[in-house]
Amino acid sequence: MKNRTCLAGFASIALIALAATATQAQTRTIRTIVPFGPGGVPDVVARAIGDYIGRTHKVTTVVENRPGAGSIIATDAVKRMAGDPDALLMTASSFLINPHLRKVNYNPLTDFTPICHLVSQEALIAVSGESPYKTLDDLIKAARAEPGKLSAGAPGPGSSHHLVFEGLKQRAKIDMTYIPYPGTGQAVSGTLGGHVTAVLSAYSSLAPQLKSGQLRALAIASLSGERMAALPDVPTLQEAGFSGLGLESWFGVVAPAKLPKAAADELIAWHKEALADKTIAAKLTALQLNPKPICGNDYAKFLQDTGNTFGEIIRGAKLNVQ
Repeated sequence: MKNRTCLAGFASIALIALAATATQAQTRTIRTIVPFGPGGVPDVVARAIGDYIGRTHKVTTVVENRPGAGSIIATDAVKRMAGDPDALLMTASSFLINPHLRKVNYNPLTDFTPICHLVSQEALIAVSGESPYKTLDDLIKAARAEPGKLSAGAPGPGSSHHLVFEGLKQRAKIDMTYIPYPGTGQAVSGTLGGHVTAVLSAYSSLAPQLKSGQLRALAIASLSGERMAALPDVPTLQEAGFSGLGLESWFGVVAPAKLPKAAADELIAWHKEALADKTIAAKLTALQLNPKPICGNDYAKFLQDTGNTFGEIIRGAKLNVQ
C-alpha cells in the first residue's frame, strides 16, 4: 500500500512537471521588431514567418513595428536586449548602410547574433517606355557624351538602390545626377514625366509599369548574376561587365548578441522550416520575393561582404547623410 502511495505521488509529480513544461511553452513569447511601418514587405514577411513558427512550435509570436531614424531606433532597441533568446530584429540594407553614413551606437557584425537571411528581390534599372535608350549600354554612352545631363531617381538618399546607382557611376566612369525621392512611386512618376532619365527600385515596385510598357527595364541587379524568369531578355549588371553590383533588396533576421548557441540553433531551425513550408513559400513568391535561407555563419559572411561593398561605394561617392 505504501509503495502504491509513493508511485501515485511520483506520477502526480510527473504530471505536474509535464503540465508546467507545456504551460511554459505555451506562454513563451517571441518578439520580432520590424524597423518599418505596418503593411510593407518586411512587416508582411515577419508576420507570415511568425505565424508559422507560432502554430508549429506552440509559442506566441508578436510583431512590433518601430519605424524611425532610418531603422536606427529599432536596431538600438534590440542591441540593448543582449542575451534575450526571444527577441528578433528584421534587417534590411539600412542595417549595414547606416554605420557608413551616420553616427550609430551599434556594430552590425558584433552587436547581434546572425540568424537567417530570409528573402531577396532583384532590383532594376528602368527608363520610360518612350525613352530613346534601349539598353544599358545606350544609357552609359549617352551619359559619357553629356556628363551631368542625365539623371536617375531612387528612394533615398542612402538606400540600397541609391548605392547601386553610385556603384554603377563609379564602375562605368559616368557622371549622372542622383535625384532622391521619398518612395518608389514618386520616382516612377518622375521617370514617366520626364523629370529623371531612369529609375532604380525593386522589381515588385516596377512590375505594373513594366508589364504595361510604360517602363523599359535595362538591367537587373541580382546576387546570383542570373536573369529573372519574369524578364528573360533583360541582362544582369554582371553580364554588362559590372561585377560586385548584385545588390538586391533583401530582408533577414538577427537576434541580440550573447545568445546561447542552443537558442540560436533553435531559431535558425525554425526559420529554415518556415521558408521550406510550401504555403509560406507560395505567399512570399506571390509578392515577387525569393525565399532564400542563408543562416548562421553563412549569414554572418553575407552581412560582412555586403557591408564591405556598401562601404566601398559610399567612400568612393563621398556620401555623407546625417
